[in-house]
Amino acid sequence: MVDPAPNPDRDGNRALAVLVMAYGGPDKLEDVRPYLLDVRHYRPTSEELIHEITERYRQIGGRSPILDLTNAQADALQTALNADQDGDEQSWQVFVGMRHWHPFIKDVLADMAAAGQTRAVGLVMAPHYSRMSIGAYYQRVEEAGAPVEVVAIERWHLLPGYLDALAERVRAALEKFPAEVRSEVPVIFTAHSLPEKILSWDDPYPQELRETVAAVAERITPQPHTFAYQSAAMTPDPWLGPDAGEVIARYAAEGCATS
Repeated sequence: MVDPAPNPDRDGNRALAVLVMAYGGPDKLEDVRPYLLDVRHYRPTSEELIHEITERYRQIGGRSPILDLTNAQADALQTALNADQDGDEQSWQVFVGMRHWHPFIKDVLADMAAAGQTRAVGLVMAPHYSRMSIGAYYQRVEEAGAPVEVVAIERWHLLPGYLDALAERVRAALEKFPAEVRSEVPVIFTAHSLPEKILSWDDPYPQELRETVAAVAERITPQPHTFAYQSAAMTPDPWLGPDAGEVIARYAAEGCATS
């Protein structure tokens, strides 16, 4: 993690800041329309699409859990960072900003500036870099025009702790299968799809995904595995594949159980 130079806060103590960023999601069903418009950059959006997305959120309780989960991660990060200070008078403060919903990144940066922060580490809760994902978060930071210099962490897809956590989750899922078939259960690694046009940019996203899959597969070897994309948007442009649903359907047709 990049360590910005400490800056005096209003009490004269040295303060270090992290801006944790995530996608954002509606807090209630009434938020779905404005949230979706922000995601779609206020392009014309059909009532049918708004209704469909609203119904999806209704099925998971009427709201997105992403802010609660990100706040919990930020709290844990702040606790861990401050536990490593060994009595140093420096202290870390972790802020949370969302790309497409409240609290918006620009508003959190304004709050940070008002609190006397002038530099911060930027950390997006997605480990693989793409201009359309991680790059878009830091574009929001730049557009905010806040007097806070954000030192960007752009990727962490090979961080050992991250890889170990993924492998641990896979092993835990495999334990749910009978022991006699467990070694034959294929693992489907998935990631959020992006438009195929990123390939013409030499975007690193697909390669970084392959690197993560290879590293986790090495930790769970000799488990069979494959990779697929999910969550392609409803646009006329082609998105990266294969689609996870198609892969699951193929395995099901073959009589396989998957993890």
